[in-house]
Amino acid sequence: MNLANVNLSYADLSGADLSSANLSSANLKGADLSDADLTRADLKGANLSGDNFMGADLSGATNSNLNGATASSAEYVVCHTILPSGRLPTKDC
Repeated sequence: MNLANVNLSYADLSGADLSSANLSSANLKGADLSDADLTRADLKGANLSGDNFMGADLSGATNSNLNGATASSAEYVVCHTILPSGRLPTKDC
């Protein structure tokens, strides 16, 4: 699915199947991505500020902002989110 450069700010994408989606440079500011499947998604350059990733699966996703992300970031909610590194943080839960 090609959603590169698309404005999805504040969209309700909870539970969406976005596996392998191209979301590069997409505006996802404030989007609800809770329980979304983002495995292998391309998030390079995407605006992820204020997003809710609670329960989302980001394993294998590409984004320099998430690859080294820690659960202490105030920019997004990551409770029970599978990060690209395979970590499962519990902060914000």
